[in-house]
Amino acid sequence: MDQNRSYIACMVLLFVCTSLNAQNFRNSAVLDAVTKTGFYSIHVTPELSSYTSTDYRDMRIEDEHTTVPYIIKNTVPGFFKNEVEQLKIVRNEIADSGKTVLIVENPGHLTLTDIALTIRNAAVSRTADISGSDNLHTWFTIAEEVSLEKKFSDDNDRYVQHLGFPLTTYQYIRIIINNNRNLPLNIIQAARYRSIEYKSVNPFVINPAPTFTRVDSSNGTTYINVNNHKPYHVTSIILKIRGPVFFKREMDIILKTGAVYNYQVTSDSLFKLDMPVFNDTTWLIEIYNGDNPPLVVTGITTEQERKEIVAYFEIGKQYRLLINNPMAVKPVYDLQNFADSISANLPHLGFSAIKQNNNPGVKQKTFFTSDWLWPVLIIVLCILTFFTWHLAKDMQKKT
Repeated sequence: MDQNRSYIACMVLLFVCTSLNAQNFRNSAVLDAVTKTGFYSIHVTPELSSYTSTDYRDMRIEDEHTTVPYIIKNTVPGFFKNEVEQLKIVRNEIADSGKTVLIVENPGHLTLTDIALTIRNAAVSRTADISGSDNLHTWFTIAEEVSLEKKFSDDNDRYVQHLGFPLTTYQYIRIIINNNRNLPLNIIQAARYRSIEYKSVNPFVINPAPTFTRVDSSNGTTYINVNNHKPYHVTSIILKIRGPVFFKREMDIILKTGAVYNYQVTSDSLFKLDMPVFNDTTWLIEIYNGDNPPLVVTGITTEQERKEIVAYFEIGKQYRLLINNPMAVKPVYDLQNFADSISANLPHLGFSAIKQNNNPGVKQKTFFTSDWLWPVLIIVLCILTFFTWHLAKDMQKKT
């Protein structure tokens, strides 16, 4: 029975300590007001990153009552999508020869390499001759015997036929379809697809500039001590180096953990060094000059991957970020399984200046943030000590 009591006391003590550590976030920031319920993105700034671990285990989002699930996403640097731009059909008729004559206007002399025709379903094949003109009178050949595939849609009464041809900027494009005395195709509209880049964003964020000191040793090695001031996340290092017209040197970057990363810098390359993410405030660069004059590093820039916090917020609620808890464990949320279902274009939610928590933890005063915590903790320790002493005394009697 005494053993059971001692075990229970240990469990209570562990629970209290774990709960205390779970709430011990040293800093926080208030999020901007939510104007519409839905998903938002919060940009991870260099300043914000300096308060978090490199895997963001010590970050939480909360409202007045509960913790809000979130995911960390890399910002897409830029990608392309197709947009459909309709082209005016100037003429669509059957000539005396039975051929279909289709003339499409290309306003502004746009660069065209293909035209998409929307055609009512027809399981037949045709060929077409394509020509161009700037005045509807004089025509010049662009392509001949371009195939119109035998194609149709199973879930719609129309399909899209792409006609490719050499790049052209004629104001008018004429397509003559050879029907070979057969009935013509029913052409509904003409359009062009244009690829546009959107959400084009630099995939890296520049951190505040570090300071550094340089020492050229007599052993042919240049030592550069770098001070990053705050533990900003770093995923790449850009060096400005002045040296001879031609050089090729080995270089090591040594972190506080003792990890060493080797690079080679040459006179005909860019000095951007990709690194596994780290957040050391001080680190060392060693450049091995051999018998050559030392290289001179005139500038150091660090960057981190552009990341954003994505979460679902409700209008009317006040949210805040909790950050900087060395005892925190990385949370696992169901939301991570649905990351691909969340739009890449989300409204941005800002946050206030990051402040130190006077009483780290949630806003509402619970048992674990109340004035009763330490008295109860002391009582539990006394009970645990009593049961341990009592158990030891019983064991002495039995022996």
